[in-house]
Amino acid sequence: IFENNKSQLKLTISSIEHEQFENKKILKKKLVEIEKNIESLEKKYILDGLDKSIFEKYNRDFKTKKSKVTQKLDECELKISNLDNKIETCVKFSKNV
Repeated sequence: IFENNKSQLKLTISSIEHEQFENKKILKKKLVEIEKNIESLEKKYILDGLDKSIFEKYNRDFKTKKSKVTQKLDECELKISNLDNKIETCVKFSKNV
């Protein structure tokens, strides 16, 4: 029974890691898009004379979004090294409970 649990646990963790990887790709794309928006806004402010109040409003909004996306990216870090060893330790622990 514990061998089946180990296999299932490994599959579950691998699935979670894959999902996190996909989420990370999406968040990286959003981050690049936000950075492009910030750069575009700065160019319009400098080169086209965009009103300062409008620049500050949108710059603040973009930087807030950037901060949130960066935070979510940091939260996506779920990489377990030595997965087999960790699973084995968990199974041994559960046998003793």
